[in-house]
Amino acid sequence: MVTNGIIATGQGTDTITVDWSTIPGIGIVTVVETTSFGCESNPVSYNVSINVLLTPVAPIGPTTLCANAAQGITYATLGTPGSTYNWFAQGGTIVSGNGNSSVNVDWTVSGPATVLLWYQETSITSVDTCFGSSDTLVININPIPATGAIAGPVGVCVTDSGAFSVTATVGSTYNWTVSGGTILSGNGTNSISAGNWVASGTAIITVTETNSLGCVGNIVNYNLIVNALPNANAGSDVSVCIGQGVFLNATGGTNYVWSPTTGLSDPNSASPFANPTTATNYIVLVTDGNGCKNTDSVLVSVNSLPTVTVTSNSAICIGNTIQLNAGGGNSYQWSPGGGSLSNDTISNPVANPSSTTTYTVVVTDGNTCIDSATVTITVNPLPIPFVNADTLICSGTNAQLFASGGVSYLWTPSASLNNANAQNPVASPLVSTTYVVTVTDANGCSADTTTTVSININPQAAFTVNDGDLSDVTCAGYDGTLTNNSIDALTYLWIFPDGSTSTDINPQVQFSLSGNNIITLIATNNVCNDTAVVDFASSIIGDIFSNIPNILTPNGDGLNDCFELGNEVNLAECSKFEVFNRWGKQVFESSSSKPCWNGKKDGTGSDLSDGTYYIIVQVADKTYRGSITLVR
Repeated sequence: MVTNGIIATGQGTDTITVDWSTIPGIGIVTVVETTSFGCESNPVSYNVSINVLLTPVAPIGPTTLCANAAQGITYATLGTPGSTYNWFAQGGTIVSGNGNSSVNVDWTVSGPATVLLWYQETSITSVDTCFGSSDTLVININPIPATGAIAGPVGVCVTDSGAFSVTATVGSTYNWTVSGGTILSGNGTNSISAGNWVASGTAIITVTETNSLGCVGNIVNYNLIVNALPNANAGSDVSVCIGQGVFLNATGGTNYVWSPTTGLSDPNSASPFANPTTATNYIVLVTDGNGCKNTDSVLVSVNSLPTVTVTSNSAICIGNTIQLNAGGGNSYQWSPGGGSLSNDTISNPVANPSSTTTYTVVVTDGNTCIDSATVTITVNPLPIPFVNADTLICSGTNAQLFASGGVSYLWTPSASLNNANAQNPVASPLVSTTYVVTVTDANGCSADTTTTVSININPQAAFTVNDGDLSDVTCAGYDGTLTNNSIDALTYLWIFPDGSTSTDINPQVQFSLSGNNIITLIATNNVCNDTAVVDFASSIIGDIFSNIPNILTPNGDGLNDCFELGNEVNLAECSKFEVFNRWGKQVFESSSSKPCWNGKKDGTGSDLSDGTYYIIVQVADKTYRGSITLVR
């Protein structure tokens, strides 16, 4: 019996031929002998090492290589346990793995060339050593492309594009790379266009050529200087006032071209003068020493001039002020300034010109645009007012005021005037008052003047009449005294009933018993006077009347024996009395020969009976009516 093999011949005999398995390992041969008697022996086994048949196959690995990609190439064969491998490379070098079933080879020929690779296998067992050589592996080494230098511009501007190329080889393709830029067209061919540079500096352009054999050549580099664009600066945006203009100022290069050219003094200057009529965006093309170009723009805004408003031409009176008013801007400058303006840098100064003046205001708005306007202030002279002289009046009276020199008048204080706007009002002040009259002329100019109405204290005339003594009374009259009781008087004028006068303070006066007894006192204080009039009724006669007895006792005792006016009064020539009985019949009438009534009829007749009698006494033009009782 055979394990891992097949008995080819000799089964049943003492010798057999075995075809062992092709799989390396251990083969076992077991035999059992059977005698002629049919007896079997114990099995006897024999181990056999089955070794691989050393018929090495050709190495496995790439058979076509490019010369620049033929290094470190791995080749291998089927490894047999226990075998060693000795490799041989014709046209190359075994760099690692020799002795193993896999090696690395560097092919050192440049191609086109054919190189060979084979190995010898050695298998050593405990009973045998096997040798074998493999088939030879034929490897073709293809040449790599010989790519020339890249042709192209030395430098470009950041925004430019450039053409780059190498000499073309039929059947080759080209793979380009651009660091810091972009391939715009032509990749795969021997010529490209590149641009879109991300920054200034050095850009590296590479090309790798693949020939018709599929071999990739060495990388070819090209250093390109990418120049930055000039730092074009057209300046900051500006605003100008129409008609004024401004100098532009561009920097950053060596050459400048402006557009549009409207309103520019020189479009090829770095600093042209711009005077546009409308807002204009000027673009400047700036070129530097590398020929790189860049643009910038500046907006020139055109602002209209301020619309200036100003006070209308006006007239004032000399010495007066007027407020000027200007509008339309943010700042103001008036001229002429000096002392005639309260502030020459505000919109509404107060003007106080001494003569007709034309003021100019320069108005600047928020855009610093300037315009101006003028206003003329005509200065009129003041009127020359006239007024009546100061007046002295008596309290309670009035004064006629008068002014001239204008067309209208205003008097103050007005409370004591009948018309404060009249040219000639009537003043009735209660106290001394200074009146101010404002005289206004046809130009509306006013001037003041004053007049004073002084109040003189009114005197108060008063007096009393003092009668004389009864002993002084005669039919011609009697002397009396006047007592002056006047107040606030300086001088006095007395006018007596007979027309005579006196300036004494307390004069003596001769009173008449009859007729006009009116006494007048005129008390004067400067221009003021007061009059006191007394229609004097003599108290002397009243005293006489008050002494008339009311009883008559004609009994011869010497008391009240006869009724008369009194011995002390010598009035017989200018007096009389009548006696009437109760029936109204006259019983007595006095005369110069009968000055006394003795109780008899007519003073000489028979006695009248006792009783009440009525009497009428007349002294001068004064009359007394009373009664008297007759008793004997």
